[in-house]
Amino acid sequence: FLANVSHDLKTPLWGTTFFVNKLEQTQLTTTQKDYVQTIKESNEHIYHLVQDLLDLSKIESGQMEIVHEVFDFHQAMLHLESILKPKANDRKLCLEMKMDASIPKQLTGDKVRLNQILINLLDNSIKFTHEGSVILEINQLEKKDQKVQLQFIVKDTGSGIDTSNKDEVFLSFKKLHSSKKIEGLGLGLAIVSNLVRLMEGEIDFQTEINKG
Repeated sequence: FLANVSHDLKTPLWGTTFFVNKLEQTQLTTTQKDYVQTIKESNEHIYHLVQDLLDLSKIESGQMEIVHEVFDFHQAMLHLESILKPKANDRKLCLEMKMDASIPKQLTGDKVRLNQILINLLDNSIKFTHEGSVILEINQLEKKDQKVQLQFIVKDTGSGIDTSNKDEVFLSFKKLHSSKKIEGLGLGLAIVSNLVRLMEGEIDFQTEINKG
């Protein structure tokens, strides 16, 4: 049901995005520009919610497939950093990436899903960090035959999580905050957890309230 509804919603959203972008290129007053920007932000928010619902429905129905293709890992991580840097800068946060130089440049895996996992984790860190830094650390743990085992660590100086809620962090539709200013359905970490599992990985976290 979710998969069908999500597809039906995505088509008109693409149409809205296209025409809002066209409208933005016309002669507009300052007030009209503000209205267009609000529409764009609302449309993007709805699109991401629909995409999360679609991904979750694919995972739960066993339709999510992990792709194995050769890609430039170093370039992919630099591109990831460039996507998130402006958001961190807007919040006056230091976003830093530390990558083990021994990691091969060319890897085989699902670049799109890896990006999705890391963007979700880093975006969460930026969202819940009001001052300080967000760091992505990438280490090579093991290299055997043609396989490389990597470790991704996201560190932040954010609000942290109450450890009594630790078992609920990766549950679908579970939000561990009550702020209405933080948008979302509570699906991001549930999707991340499932994608990591599909890629034969493990995910866990350490946290302390007000220490990240």
